[in-house]
Amino acid sequence: MNRFSLQKLGYKIVYTSLYRAHRIYCKIRNPEVFGSYVLCIHNEQILLIKNSYKRYWTFPCGGIAAQATHKQAAIRESQEEVGLTLLPENLLLRAKFLYEGEDQRDNIHLFEYRFETKPQVHIDHREVESFCWVSKEELSKYTLFEPITPYIHEALGI
Repeated sequence: MNRFSLQKLGYKIVYTSLYRAHRIYCKIRNPEVFGSYVLCIHNEQILLIKNSYKRYWTFPCGGIAAQATHKQAAIRESQEEVGLTLLPENLLLRAKFLYEGEDQRDNIHLFEYRFETKPQVHIDHREVESFCWVSKEELSKYTLFEPITPYIHEALGI
């Protein structure tokens, strides 16, 4: 095993351990959290990411920092997780919903961003271990974060 593989494994262990500790906290406290998700679309394909500590594929997403808006969080997480710079005026709010799962109440703001040209995606191979642009024909190959599935189907015309 080379140095990069060992380092990647180390990050995966750390992120997975932190995620499990967070899940234990959530079982005890059942907190209410606030998150922003970004559905990135280019030419009938959507961008999916795979976090190193989760078993499913999702969109770039994350929690709302103190004093930030949902839109600001969506822009920040897209930059941090996949290296995309989003223009606020092109970021459209698609849905707001409550997801009660993983032992927490997640108030989700789902945004949509359409790219005219396919952007270069850059991941850190630590928190985000993989990404892909997926068409409706390829979608069945992926285990998805269940609450986002209807929005994927709508965006891809399924």
